[in-house]
Order: sequence, then structure tokens, then C-alpha cells
Amino acid sequence: MAQTAEEIQKEIELVTRQKDLAAAQKALLDAQIALTASQKTQDQQASQLTDQVAAAKAAAELSAARRTAAEAEKATADAQKAKSEASAAAFKAAIGEVPAGGLAGGVTLGVGAGDIEATLLATKAVKNAAEAIAVRNNE
Repeated sequence: MAQTAEEIQKEIELVTRQKDLAAAQKALLDAQIALTASQKTQDQQASQLTDQVAAAKAAAELSAARRTAAEAEKATADAQKAKSEASAAAFKAAIGEVPAGGLAGGVTLGVGAGDIEATLLATKAVKNAAEAIAVRNNE
């Protein structure tokens, strides 16, 4: 049976439509693959954000723990200071206060102050050196 030109034309149109349908189905599959990849990327980003939030919370907890430790150290130092002050107060109470006297004094140094002391120290040094030399010579 020979096909007419009209039948051949209809078959060509059918094959063309089937080809277009296959191309559309391929485009649909490609779009679904891209959507899946995009969702996977979003899931990874969400996971990263969750990890960042957890890290930030851990950092905040660490900071709070350090602050608490610093407050405890300060409280310990305050307690030691109070103990020291109490000990000093008890010592003062045991001895009593020394009343202020009406006497005051001062020293005024003039020219040549300390000359005598320097001479005495130099004399003593010479004497020590002489004794050391005498001991070495007698050995």
C-alpha cells in the first residue's frame, strides 16, 4: 500500500510532535535535577547556619563561664582583703593606738655632711686590705 502525500505529511507531523514532547520531557527532567541540586545547596547552607548558631551559643556560654570565674576570683580576692583587714584591725586592737605626740623633728644637711663617715669607711677599708695582705705574706 502506497501512502499518499497527506498520510506521509501526517506521519511527519506526528514524529515532529513526539520529538517536541521528548525535548519538553528532557527539559522537565533537567529542571527537576536543577531543583534538587538547589534544594541540596539550601540544605547545606541551612546546616552551616545551624552550625554557626551552635558555635555562637557555645562562645556565649564560654564567655559567661569566664565571667563567672572572674567574678569568683574577685570574690576570693575581696574575701582575702577583708581577712587581711580584719587581722590588721585585731592586731591594732591588741596593741592599741599610739597617740600622736607633740614632738616633730627634721634634719638639715649642710656642706661637708658625711665627710667624717666617708673617711671612717675608707680607713676601715684600708685596714682590712692591709690585714689581708699581711695574712698572705705570712703564709
